[in-house]
Amino acid sequence: MATTRKRAIQEATDTKNSRKKIKLRNPRGVDYLSGLSNHCLRDVFERIDLNDLDEISTLNNRLEALSKSARSRAMKVKACELVITEVVRYYMESPALFWISIDYGHSISYSLNVSPTTKSVLLKAEKCGNIQRKVHPILPQQEMDFEIIVHRILTVVDRFDFESCKFKSICFDKNSIKLLEFITCLPSLSSLRVDDCFFDETSTMNIKERFLSMLLCAKIETVSLRFRGRGTNLVPQQFLIDYSQVFHLPNLSFTDPYLRNREFRPEIDLMEYLPNFGTFEMPRMLINTYSAHDWVIPPLLRRLQQKKIGQWFFHTGRHIQFNDFQQYLEPDLKISNLTNDRYRTNIYSIEIEGTDHKVEVKSWHYGYNACVFRAFFS
Repeated sequence: MATTRKRAIQEATDTKNSRKKIKLRNPRGVDYLSGLSNHCLRDVFERIDLNDLDEISTLNNRLEALSKSARSRAMKVKACELVITEVVRYYMESPALFWISIDYGHSISYSLNVSPTTKSVLLKAEKCGNIQRKVHPILPQQEMDFEIIVHRILTVVDRFDFESCKFKSICFDKNSIKLLEFITCLPSLSSLRVDDCFFDETSTMNIKERFLSMLLCAKIETVSLRFRGRGTNLVPQQFLIDYSQVFHLPNLSFTDPYLRNREFRPEIDLMEYLPNFGTFEMPRMLINTYSAHDWVIPPLLRRLQQKKIGQWFFHTGRHIQFNDFQQYLEPDLKISNLTNDRYRTNIYSIEIEGTDHKVEVKSWHYGYNACVFRAFFS
C-alpha cells in the first residue's frame, strides 16, 4: 500500500513540475486509486486537467464526490482559440444566432438562439464531445433570461485556458458586451480579434466607451479590430495613447479599409507614443502635413532602437524622401536606398550597424493626396 501511494504521489508531483497530463500505464486494469486516502486523491486530482477529472468521476460514487471538491483547483484544459460568431440579423429585433467553437484538438461547437428584446433563448448543443456528461450544456427548448444563458456559456468557457479569442460579425449590445468583458478577463488570453463587428446604436448605454474601457483594463498583448461601417471613428486619440502604455510593446491593428473622406487625423502628441507599440496598423490614419517627415522619422528611429519585430501601417500626405531620413540618422545607423522605380515604390532600409536589427520602409502613392507608409521592424 505504501509503495502504491508513493508511486501515485510521485507521478502527480512530476506532472505539476512539467505541467503535463498524467499518463496512466495500467494494461491489467488494476484499481490503484480506490486504495488511496481522500487527502492523497484530492492532491492528485488538483494536478490533472478537467477532462481527466471527468473521466475519473465516472468510476464510482466516492471518486465522483472527490472530483467535485477538487474541480475548482484542477488544471484547465489548454485551448488554442475561442471563436464566437453571430449570424447576420435582418433587423435588430430579430433573434441573434450565435455559433461558438472551441479549438483544443477536438471540435466542440454550440449554437444559441438569443432574442435581445424578449430575452428568450433556445440552446442546442451541436457537438459536445466528452464535455456533455458533466457540464450538461443541452437544455430543453424553453424561455430563459439572458443572464442564465451567459452563465451556461461561461460554465463551458471556464473549463479552458484560451490563448486567443475571436468575435465575428457580432452586434455589441448590453448583453453581448457582458460576455466580451468576461472573456477578456481570462488571464491566459494573449490575443483578441474583433472581425466585422458593429455596435447597437439604439442602446441607451454607451457601448463604445464600455468597449474601449474593457480593452484598457484587459491588458491583452495583441488586439486586432475590424469594424463594420464607421468603426475607426469610435477611437479617440487619448485611447491610443493610453493603450500604448498598458503593456510593453503591445500590438494594435485597425484593419478596416482606408476610405477617403473618413480619415483619422492625429495630433502630433500621438507620435510621441507611437514607439511604444510593437505593431501599429491603422490604414485610416492620415498624417496630412508637409512636414510629415518631422512627425514620422524621429519616432520611427526610436522604435528601431527597441530591437523588436513589428510593423507600422498608416498614410502620409506626401512621400518621405531619402534626404529626409539622412538628417535624422545617428552615427550608428546606416541607410540604403532600395527604391523600385518600376512599381513607383520608395523603399529604404535603415539598420543598426553591428547588429541584425533594421527597419524597412515602403511608401507609394494611394490616390491623389495620400501615400501608403509601411515600416517592417526586424
